Amino acid sequence: MSEVLAGQVLLIADAGALVPLRVMHLDEGRVVAQGLSGEERSLAMKRVFWLSPKVVDSQEALASYWTSLQDRSDALSLDEAWSKLEAEEKGEAVGDERLLELLRVPATTENRDALALSVFGNSLYFKLRQRQILVSDEENVTAALEKAAEKQRQAEAFEEARSWLITKLNGHDVPPMSAAVIDHIDAIKSVALFGRTASTSRVGISLIDDVLGDDTRDATERAFELLCTLEIFAPNENLIPHRAGLTREFPEEVLQQLEGDLSRVSLEGRRDMTHLTTLSIDDEHTDEIDDAFALEGNRLHVFIADVSHYVPIGSAFDEEASTRLSTVYIPEGKLPMLPAAIGQDLASLNHGETRPALCFSGTIDAHGAFSDVEISEVLCSVDHRLDYTTVDSWLATGDGSGELMPVLRTMESWSEAHLERRKDAGAMVFQRNELYPHVDEFGRVGLHQPDANGPSRLLIAEMMVAICCQAARFMRDNQVPAIYRGQQPPDREIDLSLLDLGDPSVEYELLRNIKPSALSLHPKPHAALGASCYAQVSSPIRRYADLLMHRQLKARLRSEPLPYTVDDLGEILGDIEQRQGIIRRVERESNRYWLLRYLEQTPGLELDAVVLRRLKKRYLVNLPALCMPATILSRGRLATGQVLRMRVSEVDARNDLLVLNEA
Repeated sequence: MSEVLAGQVLLIADAGALVPLRVMHLDEGRVVAQGLSGEERSLAMKRVFWLSPKVVDSQEALASYWTSLQDRSDALSLDEAWSKLEAEEKGEAVGDERLLELLRVPATTENRDALALSVFGNSLYFKLRQRQILVSDEENVTAALEKAAEKQRQAEAFEEARSWLITKLNGHDVPPMSAAVIDHIDAIKSVALFGRTASTSRVGISLIDDVLGDDTRDATERAFELLCTLEIFAPNENLIPHRAGLTREFPEEVLQQLEGDLSRVSLEGRRDMTHLTTLSIDDEHTDEIDDAFALEGNRLHVFIADVSHYVPIGSAFDEEASTRLSTVYIPEGKLPMLPAAIGQDLASLNHGETRPALCFSGTIDAHGAFSDVEISEVLCSVDHRLDYTTVDSWLATGDGSGELMPVLRTMESWSEAHLERRKDAGAMVFQRNELYPHVDEFGRVGLHQPDANGPSRLLIAEMMVAICCQAARFMRDNQVPAIYRGQQPPDREIDLSLLDLGDPSVEYELLRNIKPSALSLHPKPHAALGASCYAQVSSPIRRYADLLMHRQLKARLRSEPLPYTVDDLGEILGDIEQRQGIIRRVERESNRYWLLRYLEQTPGLELDAVVLRRLKKRYLVNLPALCMPATILSRGRLATGQVLRMRVSEVDARNDLLVLNEA
């Protein structure tokens, strides 16, 4: 402590900044010093960041010297000094004289003190530690510069988004959204979807507060309302697909690749079957036609869209399809696996258009057999686009098209026989009661309940089961790696003829006893279908696994190397199963959301409720009019299958709330 003199200037850190003190005297190993405002402080020497040789005789002199140091400090270019240091000097301690030499500044007391002040104020290139100057190494400086640049970029992007939003909310014209604006809108979306748990919630909430002002309401609610005001979300927006990361739009790079003339892809070398009278039967509004068929004597030709012809492995739209893995069907419209240019146009078996297809041709008989099956690459053309309702009416009345009725009658008879054949093999065939909400352009919800047991749906369903079984056998027998779907039988034998499947409680118990189907790389029996092996190949426009199987089949038919090994399919299998689970949940929860919206639009509705089972203090019920489960409270004990008349007392679709009370 003997080196410390009365009046000597020292610098200490106070509230994150260096401040000057003038030494008064020593007191039992401590320094008593006076600051600019005249206050005295007792300090341990380790608190001193910098000890100057400078001696001042008054507070006024200290203040004057401090002002001079600040001016000198501002003029020093530390980045210049750092850049001139040799590589071996970086990461080490360096003398103040060396730095001043690099800066071409005389090594005076004032300049040394100003250098210390500058180093403390800008710790990027140098750091002040225990009266030493340490040089930052190359890696740390680079990282710090990148971090500072990123912080600046984020601040500029935030300001750009803020300005855009304020202009938009004030009703003025705005330019198209830049990447920065899109990113910040996405941050607001994340708040609306996930609240404060979202990774970008801090940015989103800051932007909401900045644009709308502070508000005590929940951040999720404010984010949703802002997105509605911006017309990015509709007031009744279904957030379930958004939360699952599902989208209708395709990335720009996918659409750009589609701009190539895919229609010029060669169709040569295929068997021409366009001369056959070919039919497709689907829902009236279906715009992706996967399948069609033709009857030639007792020879049935089932055509499945050859999507792989237009979706090469590794193409941008193949990569996108491999991410989506399936089309998602929700009441407000489907989220397609493939862009419309392929799924609705080039690959779709549209009426009157020549299309490439994978054809399953086989002999049918009165016993429901589908035998002598040949798989080939063909060209087909749909002559008659029919819908289920029309075909059901024709088959019921016999008033259909004269040339088509014999074909439809033959296929109706064969499908019934094929179904009985499957039942004899152990198939458990029953149709669940299903109801589909649909949403119009004004957000009004309607309900549609198709006839799941209609003859036209049975005809198509049996046809698809037949070709999927044949495809599985072909791949099994020819040792083609494939994705199979199997299902184990229930633990106890179930006789469907003894069950009242019109009772929702009976259907519920039946479904609880049926084991779920599962994907496998090995052929396994499918109990519910009564099939020895089964592989889905009938819907390549909307299921990626079907597209993969088409590629495998075509390679084997051409005697070409198979595109996928067992290991390749094994890697894909886990993604498919996980994605299928997500898609089923999104479809189920979206249906429920819109059914609750329907109840919001029909207040006070009374409904029958069938008791399914007890859940601790509540009961699980089914609402047959909506084909929807719900829970209720009851004062008394309820029996399974008991029917209650309930009134909708409270419903909130956004928060998945439904309160039912006895009418």
